[in-house]
Amino acid sequence: MDTNLRICVTKTYDKFKRLEGNRRVLEPRVKKIISSINKVGQIPSPIIVNEKYEVIDGQGRLEALKRLGLPVYYTIVPGIGIDECIAMNINQSNWTLNDYIETYAETGSVSYMYLLQLLKAYGKTFQQKVIIMVTSGKKENPSAVIKTGRFQCTAEMYKEASNVLSYLSGFTGIFARMKGHTEYYYMALAFCYRDPEVDNVRLLEKVTQLQANLIPVTTMLQALEQIENIYNNRCRNRVYLKTNYRKLMDSKYNWYEGKYGNQYK
Repeated sequence: MDTNLRICVTKTYDKFKRLEGNRRVLEPRVKKIISSINKVGQIPSPIIVNEKYEVIDGQGRLEALKRLGLPVYYTIVPGIGIDECIAMNINQSNWTLNDYIETYAETGSVSYMYLLQLLKAYGKTFQQKVIIMVTSGKKENPSAVIKTGRFQCTAEMYKEASNVLSYLSGFTGIFARMKGHTEYYYMALAFCYRDPEVDNVRLLEKVTQLQANLIPVTTMLQALEQIENIYNNRCRNRVYLKTNYRKLMDSKYNWYEGKYGNQYK
């Protein structure tokens, strides 16, 4: 940013506008700023706006100063918008992952709209990372992908994720009492749900019946091993979940290698 930009000051608060896609101002944030100003006084840190007076950075400060009747210091940077707003916050802690999701959804990304719908539907049932991992089908929480706007979710993925999360809801009472990384169990169960060899009704019944056998895990494979042992308990038609999972992953690696070479293996 140009350090020679002119700093202006005003008490005409209604000249400033909310930038479409920018995160909403939370009341606790505003109260925290007001409390700080009351304790140490106003520090003339300028908010950043574009030529339309849309606030790129400093919405909370603006609202706090408005309520206190204090002057607003601001600087105009022409031509900047939501992309710059996101970029300014991508390596900072003041934006949550949900802020990024809401921003991309509001600015028209269908993938993020789907994800936001899933979070609203299942956010009280599962941790955010579980919903994201189930939707993306990846073991890792793709926070970096979400922050940079590269998250992908098709209509088919949305429908499948809805079905999987609905099924996984039957296990929440079991894992709510467990310590450790329960997301690995949810990812393992999501794989089981998609495995045509698995009877999902039986799976829920067996895990519910033998939940005392479950132990904390640190990987998805460990979770699959625990579930495999429980599912095959007193069962003639055994299903080898870990083997099925490895076969699936090998087929994915072989596809990548055939198309791109072994750089992805």
